[in-house]
Amino acid sequence: MSGQEQQAVRVNAKRGKNFKEVLQVGDIALIRIEGNTKAATDKATICVKVTRVQGYTSPTSGVVSFKYKVCTRDGFLKQLVHRNTLEYQEQLTAEVMGIDEKKEGMLTDLSVVEASKRYNVLGGSSMCRCKTDCARSNTCGCKKLGYLCTTKCHGGRGKNKYCTLCLPE
Repeated sequence: MSGQEQQAVRVNAKRGKNFKEVLQVGDIALIRIEGNTKAATDKATICVKVTRVQGYTSPTSGVVSFKYKVCTRDGFLKQLVHRNTLEYQEQLTAEVMGIDEKKEGMLTDLSVVEASKRYNVLGGSSMCRCKTDCARSNTCGCKKLGYLCTTKCHGGRGKNKYCTLCLPE
């Protein structure tokens, strides 16, 4: 048992500085979309905002885990999402990603597939050619559409070292 605890400490140390064990309301995260769900040109992730945190204690083991109610820029996902499916994004804000859960016309009970379809309304083919931080740019096409930059962006060079909207690798 002590060997497993030591291994867990090593694994958690390798997760990186920006790994958050428990997300808070208002945090921004990415949900990775499975390959069979999306088309070839669709974005691999959709951006979500945590709107509610719900704790759950396992009756058999007593382990506390958390599930999250999240929303995209189009609406709320119908199911609660486990922490292991959310990739926390410290640099992103709801304002930058165009997520406002109080806006008119927000849908409820979206599935992940439906949220992905709405997020990839142009088939994921949009790209920008910015040479600065897209989060601070008023002309970034990806930001205007509420997308994260992909490897097609920035003139095909992939990750722009100045861009905080680039997808994590």
